Amino acid sequence: MTNFADHRLRWLGGICLVISIGMLILGQTVLKSRLQRESFVYYWLACTGFTALTMIFALLDFRAVRRRSRAEQKELIEKTLREMGRKRDGGK
Repeated sequence: MTNFADHRLRWLGGICLVISIGMLILGQTVLKSRLQRESFVYYWLACTGFTALTMIFALLDFRAVRRRSRAEQKELIEKTLREMGRKRDGGK
């Protein structure tokens, strides 16, 4: 089961992704002629920063899903072994 922290992590990643895509589109169309020298560098640096944040949130989410999956798998194995032990002992 996912918890609030997982949902928040995914929302933050999604927001950063939307911002970086929006900045990419705006930077290549509307703002292309307006971005000069320092503003060009700062704009694309910010876009790169949002893209990096998106990847960081994705990696953190991946790690949380793996951790949760391992815990559920371990719990399932333990439950199965307990049930097998009960059946072997005569259903106690």
